[in-house]
Amino acid sequence: MENFGDPNSHLMRAGRQVGIHFKTDRNVYPTVQAHALMEYVKNDLKDVEKSNRIMEELYKRYFEHGENINSVAVLQQIGATFGLEQDVVEQVAQDDTRHRSILQKDHLHKARMHIRGVPFYIIEQQDNNSRPVGFSGAQPPAVIAEYLREAAGLE
Repeated sequence: MENFGDPNSHLMRAGRQVGIHFKTDRNVYPTVQAHALMEYVKNDLKDVEKSNRIMEELYKRYFEHGENINSVAVLQQIGATFGLEQDVVEQVAQDDTRHRSILQKDHLHKARMHIRGVPFYIIEQQDNNSRPVGFSGAQPPAVIAEYLREAAGLE
């Protein structure tokens, strides 16, 4: 089994090939406040493009820089970059009702997909009309390839 921090691991090599330089000595933080911000931008502001750009920034800050994306201050910095008011970001990030909704949706989604362990991959279809393809990462390469073909619409 490969170690995540090993610079020669498959994940680290694959990341470098696409310009991702994982910070391996980072802390692991909750992400519900970051998810709340994403949900607000995508669903309340109806701005999927901005939501996707914010998600990329969140990934970079978390995986490459090791920042706490559950911090209101970090979320406010990110929000300001995308034209969001600081007080709105704080309110959204700390909205307990929104947190409960996010966690409930996540739990229901995992139950519907029969997710019982990690890693677990979910591939959304581009057309948004097709059902996502989900599978456990603990599969032989041929099985994973079959799932990828299904997700690409080749099966």
